[in-house]
Amino acid sequence: MPSILELPEDILLELTKDLDIADLISLLSTCRVIRKVQFQKSLWLDSLARIREVERQPHALSNAQALSTLSLQQLQHTAQQVNRFMKNWRSHNPRPTRIRQLSVEPSHGFFCLTGTPFIVSHNEGGMSCWDIFDGKRVAHLEIPGLFVRTKVPCMEEVGRALICAATGIGRSVERLVAICIDYRDGARVSISHVVSPVVNEQFRGTFFISRQAAGFSGHGYIITWTMNPNANVVKQTHQISRYLYLSYFPLDQSIYIFSRKCDIGADASVHCLPLFPRPSDLGAPPNSMTTTVIPTRYSFASNQREIDNMIGSHEAHVCPPRYGVFAVTRRSFEWEGSPISVIHFWQGGMAEGDTALSPGNSYYHEQRDHIKLWAVGHSGTYVLLLVDAASSNDGAAYLGLVHFSSTPTPHTTFRKLDIGDAVTRLGSVSRMALDDALGTIFLLDEEGNMSVISFA
Repeated sequence: MPSILELPEDILLELTKDLDIADLISLLSTCRVIRKVQFQKSLWLDSLARIREVERQPHALSNAQALSTLSLQQLQHTAQQVNRFMKNWRSHNPRPTRIRQLSVEPSHGFFCLTGTPFIVSHNEGGMSCWDIFDGKRVAHLEIPGLFVRTKVPCMEEVGRALICAATGIGRSVERLVAICIDYRDGARVSISHVVSPVVNEQFRGTFFISRQAAGFSGHGYIITWTMNPNANVVKQTHQISRYLYLSYFPLDQSIYIFSRKCDIGADASVHCLPLFPRPSDLGAPPNSMTTTVIPTRYSFASNQREIDNMIGSHEAHVCPPRYGVFAVTRRSFEWEGSPISVIHFWQGGMAEGDTALSPGNSYYHEQRDHIKLWAVGHSGTYVLLLVDAASSNDGAAYLGLVHFSSTPTPHTTFRKLDIGDAVTRLGSVSRMALDDALGTIFLLDEEGNMSVISFA
């Protein structure tokens, strides 16, 4: 039987296709004969595809460029970068490799463009894009009365990010605004926008956008618009109770509504509506709505009497189910006299053009420590927590990272992030974001001071 060193190069390439990125890089370092295959572009194309599809890990090229257009060196660099921060984040004591301090204008919110060196801040009347490497503003948009409620942009198109916003006063939406950030040329980033006809509807708190349409939710209805300035907005009603917690997510030609009732023992439901309803569906509950009920896995759901008082709020983050997670929810409450928070990862994937959903797994944060802020990564498999450590001697706040893995069986892992003296006043952080394609976290205070902490 020939040794592995005697195998033809094409056979060696076939053997590497089933290796995780860590095992692949270890194999390539064993000897000169095997190391030769690292100069085959197909090796790294297969590796990056496996990282995303099997290891459920986004990488910097997921939303920037088509893999086939990249050089061998770019593919190698990306795979090695992902391997570094995956090993760091999943170690017992994750440590940052680089920390930058930026100054951006005070804002109502911000989000990162996953896998890119750009962040976007916004406030009433404006939106700015910043380069995290040199700290400079690279693009700006001014729209009087603009308000944004988006934590994660839509990045379905290569090199572009879409955001749905609006103009208006309070919760009254006057017009919808579809914003496009074009970063295909990193040296010439631009922000453009399209404004809808007059809407004049009440905003419930959720904007959504895809390549096909933008819109928002009201009490018992959904507003959709095809992002053509001459196209009318469409109002579609539904029968889902206004007393449920709702999150909206457009996918292909449908819009999915993730809902959960207020009581802790209730199951979650996913409702599917056509994104572009038939004329007969307008103004009346559509007959084409389908509902999938997902049983909850809270171990104490059957004994609600032990819940003393609800504290905090229910939050839901809906993800494209590309990485095996459909939604991430957070609930904070008191149970048997002690505070507890639950981060729930609702599994989902695409099967023959439809979503296949399951309950997933939960992380229970049962310490006395209160979760002040949370941020969900693009994949939905990582959640960043900012925790007020009420139980510690010095009361110092800390950062934690929750990771959900579906293999070999669904489970979650929590790790504290050792950032040393990188941020001296974690308690002053008001907003944060997580880029799980670059292994980077962003912390922003009310004055516009931002810490960019990389683990790659």
